[in-house]
Amino acid sequence: MLRASNRILLGVVLLIVSSVTMAQMVHHGEATSAIQLFLIAVAPAEAPHVVSVNIDDAPTLETNLLGVRPDQARAIVSYRERHGEFESLLDLLKVEGLDRQLIVRNKNLIGF
Repeated sequence: MLRASNRILLGVVLLIVSSVTMAQMVHHGEATSAIQLFLIAVAPAEAPHVVSVNIDDAPTLETNLLGVRPDQARAIVSYRERHGEFESLLDLLKVEGLDRQLIVRNKNLIGF
């Protein structure tokens, strides 16, 4: 997630780029409003795919979580089947083969 100051800076840069683009389009005879260009420029990027450690299968976990090996993905599913659903990121530390660094790296991609 971007900090507020970085979001403001990004917005300013995009506004400048939009203004230059609009000037170029007007110069070439195309009529597009600055508001339309700005909305296109600041449209949010597609959100990362969040996986559910309580629902998804091992191949899905492996594919969508950063740095998760096949054996780690299988361990998540196996632990879930034996102990029930995960309730928090801390619960994932109980899975053999997972460490804090891996969980923190994926914290925005993990759903419950």
